[in-house]
Amino acid sequence: MRDESDSSAVLWQSFDHPTDTWLPGAKLGYNKLTKEKLILTPWRNPQNPVLGIFSLEIEQAGSRVFLFRNGSAISIWDWQGDNHYCFYCQVNLNSVVNENESSLTYVPIDPYSFVRYKLLNGLLKFYNGSETIDTWGALGQCTNDVSCGAFSICDSQNLPHCRCLEGFEPKIPEDWEFGGYSYGCEENSFAVQCSDVGNHKFLGVPDVSYSQNSESLKVKSIEECRLACSRDCSISAFAYNNDCMIWKGDVFDLYQLPYSVTKLMDGIKIHIRVADSTDKVKRKTTWIAIGVFAGFLSISTILIAFFKRNRSKGTSAVVQDSLVLFKYRDLRKATENFSKNLGNEVLVLFSKGFCPIQLP
Repeated sequence: MRDESDSSAVLWQSFDHPTDTWLPGAKLGYNKLTKEKLILTPWRNPQNPVLGIFSLEIEQAGSRVFLFRNGSAISIWDWQGDNHYCFYCQVNLNSVVNENESSLTYVPIDPYSFVRYKLLNGLLKFYNGSETIDTWGALGQCTNDVSCGAFSICDSQNLPHCRCLEGFEPKIPEDWEFGGYSYGCEENSFAVQCSDVGNHKFLGVPDVSYSQNSESLKVKSIEECRLACSRDCSISAFAYNNDCMIWKGDVFDLYQLPYSVTKLMDGIKIHIRVADSTDKVKRKTTWIAIGVFAGFLSISTILIAFFKRNRSKGTSAVVQDSLVLFKYRDLRKATENFSKNLGNEVLVLFSKGFCPIQLP
């Protein structure tokens, strides 16, 4: 946007106000004079331009970059004044910290390459291109925190890069259909609530790297670690490597390691709490269902018998505490079409007759 009277004066340009894309030479940071923040803010998903839950910001002191998720900050870079920090070894970062601003820019190491960064679903993707190639190549698909959300794994070797752990499903399926994974996964809708040792188990997920923001339990073996975690429903996952590491709440930052790495390492595994679908739990659920059905059947039988009894009583009624009324069809049957008398012939006498109205 330029001034009509002076075309050389630039009033506003998108280069100075990044959205989800960071270009070489463009600033991210904080203007201490205008209080303006220059941050990356991605869409909710590639088809929905509503602002997502992530943002990438430079702290006002200028030494760290934060990734925000729903207002919670996660520090992902801390270069401590090193103005030549190599990120992906493709670019050099340059920081400026003074009384006017705290900002960060970058330039590609190869001056003939075309590069850009894009923040998408908590993942800062690096794209590389050239004059001879008419496409952008994405590198480092699984490099930053919470790229695939909770209870999911990021796998840079396969498409799609994000997948839910076994026993979990996308929290917002429509977002996953469009490549928006930031809300992560949750337990299947039929999963039972953790309440005792019998209805949940820990499922081992091999060949993954995991975050280090864990707590530690003092135990002597993996079985002691598993048992301690089984007794505490607040523990969502554990890993054991001569130390019992535990995670509570949502579990983020799980990355599938390639075979070239795992073949040189001995069983990197994290154990995730999931609803137990073993035969023991199934049998328990089956017996509960049988008990409920048996109770329903018993109540139904009692109600049917009760209504039948009342109906049979309804064939006669007492009038004025002395006379008993009978239905016509009952009398006809009892007297064999009124050919016989019933009871005391003096007091009770029935005979066939006619009535001008229709009788039951």
